[in-house]
Amino acid sequence: MNNDPMTERQRTYLIDLMGKKQITDEQREKAMVGIEAGLSRATASKWIERLLTYADKPKKSWNIPENIPDGRYAVEGKDGNWKFFRIVTRERRTDGVTYRLVQKVLGAPGDFRYVRTTQQEWEMAVKVIAEEPSLASMLFGLQVGACGVCGSPLTNAESIALGIGPICARKMEWM
Repeated sequence: MNNDPMTERQRTYLIDLMGKKQITDEQREKAMVGIEAGLSRATASKWIERLLTYADKPKKSWNIPENIPDGRYAVEGKDGNWKFFRIVTRERRTDGVTYRLVQKVLGAPGDFRYVRTTQQEWEMAVKVIAEEPSLASMLFGLQVGACGVCGSPLTNAESIALGIGPICARKMEWM
């Protein structure tokens, strides 16, 4: 049992841990050589236990420019498909610090769900939206049929044509 090869689950977990923990490039390189050579289950378990004692890498701050207000946005992907995002400000309960985040928007008006993005999606969305936030917000409304600012369904012809409700358009000073 002790000399059985590590499981695929152990291998995947080790590689994931190395990406999350503060270890040197030399340590990472040595570990990858060992992983590729085929560690035993017992050795892999010891490595996992040891890696769990290392400090986590500091979380990257993914900044959102101040010119992007909270709201919903549409971004056309390289594949020609639309991707929908929400930028929202939150406050941590523990210390009251506010932070902003980007979430993917899934579902339909009245049934939107907001889920995490990857760093790559986050960076792509922020880059495109920052160029012209009002346009990206209005494109959300045009593509989805809901206001790009508040997410409410668009009901009158002018709002539907603009992709933003009249109250939100005035509030944002986009019209």
